[in-house]
Amino acid sequence: MERNENIKCRRWILGHFLIASLMLAVVATFNYRVDSLGLFHPDKGLRYAMRNVLEGRMVAGLLPYHDREFQKMIVENSPSPAEIVVLGSSRSMELRGRFIVTQKTFFNHSVAGATLEDAIAITGVYKVRGRLPNTVILALDPWMFNKNNDTTRWQALMFYYKKMLTEIYGKALNIQRTRRYKYLELINGEYTLLNVKDFKKTRKIKEKRAQYTTTTTEVDDFVREPDGSLHYPLSMRDKKDEALRQAARRYVTKPERYFRDFHALSNLKLFEDFVNYLKGQGTRVVIHLSPFHPVAYEGIKEKFPMVLEAEDYLRDFASKQNILLMGSYDPAKYNFENKDFIDGSHGNEKVAKKIFEGFPL
Repeated sequence: MERNENIKCRRWILGHFLIASLMLAVVATFNYRVDSLGLFHPDKGLRYAMRNVLEGRMVAGLLPYHDREFQKMIVENSPSPAEIVVLGSSRSMELRGRFIVTQKTFFNHSVAGATLEDAIAITGVYKVRGRLPNTVILALDPWMFNKNNDTTRWQALMFYYKKMLTEIYGKALNIQRTRRYKYLELINGEYTLLNVKDFKKTRKIKEKRAQYTTTTTEVDDFVREPDGSLHYPLSMRDKKDEALRQAARRYVTKPERYFRDFHALSNLKLFEDFVNYLKGQGTRVVIHLSPFHPVAYEGIKEKFPMVLEAEDYLRDFASKQNILLMGSYDPAKYNFENKDFIDGSHGNEKVAKKIFEGFPL
């Protein structure tokens, strides 16, 4: 009798072990295939886009969400590093080199959902390459100063971020992150949730066809120019007036996670130390603030006053440091209207053009 009970117990343990192992295997396979941070598939189909962009062609079609890896590949494979670069989020992707009066080479390294860590990390890629840009346009969003912005995509460039912190502070620093062996990420619950979000997003806007080169931007696809700037699909650019206003209202009534628990400005010392490092290396720093849609901005003033405080801080800092600041979160300062935007937070290319066109850098 006792022997039978032991056998049942061992079978029960073995059965649950096999079930748990199967579940872990499914999770690990899912994380390996989706791999939203590019930990296991650093190429992720970006080489085609990188090669054509560097050879002077526009590339259309949905670029994967691993745009941080794309920026790294651009810097590593360029014949010579760009002299003027933009470091920002999707809100600055339409800033194009031709809007600026310059003979210097230009590249827009903006990435979706960028944080201050992204700007530092991409600068780190240039540092490892051997030369910093002559001019860095920091396109700063208010959530870059919100410690609760819940954005971790910058960790795909962790090596370069750590490299830059060592350069800035003269010593290696302990960085708070999910410091695990890479393959443990396959069964990491946080990484699984991140991959689920990425999987849902890519399914919603799944590619209709592969990436392709194009000579026109009048297509219903994302189009990346040779200077790194992006054109949004026609369907995003051609919203009717009321549809635009509704999108702007939704931006405030259902805000993105970037504004979550935004009660104080953070990262100020890191930001100032980064800027002072660049200036100490002979790099000119320009601060760019991209406007919000007029309707969204009215709601932001009421619900997220830290956005206004962020702009006040940046203007004061730029004045004290003799740094050029261009743009504003407030669209009224440039008389921007509903027609100048594609949603609550993204202006069309006319916005960047009006702020920068004809200005020498």
